[in-house]
Amino acid sequence: MKFTDQTMKLVFAIVMTGAVFSGAYAFAAVAPDINAALGNGKMAPEYLPIKLLRPQFPRRAVVHDVNGYVILELTVAADGSVLDDSVKVIEAEPEGYFEKVSIKAVKRFKYVPKIVNGKPAAVPGVRYKFTFRVRPDS
Repeated sequence: MKFTDQTMKLVFAIVMTGAVFSGAYAFAAVAPDINAALGNGKMAPEYLPIKLLRPQFPRRAVVHDVNGYVILELTVAADGSVLDDSVKVIEAEPEGYFEKVSIKAVKRFKYVPKIVNGKPAAVPGVRYKFTFRVRPDS
């Protein structure tokens, strides 16, 4: 597969930012394979996100004016889904606010799967960072 620079920039923009009621969040793929592929626009990444869901901003965090982030690690299955039992919290700050909503969102992500020797293959170790801010300027 070949992607133009324009297509890759659009996908990258979708992956990187967004906003949700009463707060802002951002999330980004931190897998090095994706970052290398985005550079030249001539090669397809090993797996391409096609459905990314925003985690719902927890009401408790809004009420208490709490900002934070969660880093998750997951495995993209050969069919492009996220393996439910593969999702792990790598880091969360502060703990106890954003993990549950982040896990719920990431389990619904979908990908164009990685192809190895002409067949779809699983990709372990994919990481995402979700950043939550009650106000975009905070």
